[in-house]
Amino acid sequence: MIMKLSKLLYATLAILPLVACEVEQEEIFSESASERVEQKILETRKVLASAENGWLVRMYTGPNKDFGGYNMIMKFDENGSVTMSSEVNPTKEATSGYTTRQSSGIVLSFNEKNEVLNYFTSPVNPDGLGKIGKGMQGDMEYRVKRCDKDTVELLGLKHNELVVCTPMDKTTSWVDYYTSLDAMKDKTRYSIYEFKVDTFIAKVTIANRNMNVEYIKDGQSQVDIYPLIPTLKGFSLFTPMKYGEKEVTDFIFADNNEFTTNIPEASLRGIILPLSDVIAEGEWNVAKKSFKMNVGMTKGVEVVSRFGPFRGMSYGKMSGQNAIICSFGSYVARTTVVFTKVDDNTIKVELGDSQDDNFQYILPRSPVDFLKLFTLMTGEFTLSSDDDLRNPKSIKLTNKADENIWFVVNR
Repeated sequence: MIMKLSKLLYATLAILPLVACEVEQEEIFSESASERVEQKILETRKVLASAENGWLVRMYTGPNKDFGGYNMIMKFDENGSVTMSSEVNPTKEATSGYTTRQSSGIVLSFNEKNEVLNYFTSPVNPDGLGKIGKGMQGDMEYRVKRCDKDTVELLGLKHNELVVCTPMDKTTSWVDYYTSLDAMKDKTRYSIYEFKVDTFIAKVTIANRNMNVEYIKDGQSQVDIYPLIPTLKGFSLFTPMKYGEKEVTDFIFADNNEFTTNIPEASLRGIILPLSDVIAEGEWNVAKKSFKMNVGMTKGVEVVSRFGPFRGMSYGKMSGQNAIICSFGSYVARTTVVFTKVDDNTIKVELGDSQDDNFQYILPRSPVDFLKLFTLMTGEFTLSSDDDLRNPKSIKLTNKADENIWFVVNR
């Protein structure tokens, strides 16, 4: 009898864990899978709508962050409506719809056309950024990587575009935020910078919201590229600049052309170049009005237009050398050019000895007028600009031998 009781006791003890597991399992999965998904979606919408003054959105554009970062502001409600603005056009706001769904996590979709977002997603960017048919390759669907009251992180489903959202300050209007941002962008915009960290020194230029850091390593010139985004204090990098154990991520404008960084050992200095150096350093497009006002150039345009619609003249590059470039149709005709600095506001421009095939093809068919397009961009020129000399966007070149020969270049 005692033996039978013992066996019964052992059997009962063996069953208890199974019973306990069943009870626990019922508590964990008291809701169905679809109910849990719906709850997660509702929680996501609630967080999105929780930012009283909207979210400050930092969006890095392009498949390789080619176009750097842009600031936007988005305000959601729980009913599927979102209002957006961006630093591209601060006074423009647009409202459209959004959806949230489950697909290996929560997916946020901007499922209606929004004129503000369209700047980043359109296959033809209004400012010509990116290739025609691709544009800036911004996403319209994002996987929600993080979603709480302090931070929302999104990752584009198609182009892996990173978006980081933080709550806007409740007391700052959207327009005031962009006004302050634009003021800081003006203060921090230079043609060239010098970066230092300990004994390391590099030349820095910024183009398309990418920081190009040029330095010498093992006797060779090397360039590292870091996507950046403007901030109210200066600008921040998408990926840090690493030097041993040190990482530089933030540049804070301190005045007098100087920037501090997030580490005391590193600094950045904006350099104000003479106009003659600025011309030689960059790539410049001749303003359209120059062709209307200069008879010689107008005749050259007529010649080129026989081979394709004329698109413009520019100072650029040809096989790494400075060049004058004529663009027409889907073609270019190029000849090398030599810049010689006379003084800070005077430069001498001379044709080089190398031309591409298109140049050599057109030249004998109209040697006088075609060549004038290029020779009128040579000579000794006085340089002037009404822009801030930290980073002039427009420069007028006036021929010292004949003041009637002049043109304006932009970048």
